Amino acid sequence: MNKTNYRTRRGVLLLETLASTSMIILLVGALAWVLVEYSNHVHVLRTRVRAAAAAESVLNEIRAGVTDDAIGFHERFKGLALQVDRQPGGNDWSGMTKVIVRVRSAEAGESARPLAELAGYVAEGAP
Repeated sequence: MNKTNYRTRRGVLLLETLASTSMIILLVGALAWVLVEYSNHVHVLRTRVRAAAAAESVLNEIRAGVTDDAIGFHERFKGLALQVDRQPGGNDWSGMTKVIVRVRSAEAGESARPLAELAGYVAEGAP
């Protein structure tokens, strides 16, 4: 048996330890980045779903004949801004009103693009 080869290779080299430690640090950093991005996407998705629910709620209230209640909207859906546009219906929809409900973020610095937009025809003024 050759004992010299056994004696020359004892333990783990410092270079191997540094390489494995740096790989672990990179993997933990990548995992942390993925979790932060996931959290951001969840926040955006939650906001959009909340805006869609708010727009649907307002459109249903208009269809039911409830008058516009901007103060009540802001109390129910904090952080969201409401815009309701009405246009007369044309062609097959004459005699009805087209209602467009847009919900945006009320926070300063947010984009002016609506988070949710719903439209529907309503027979306003009918008993």
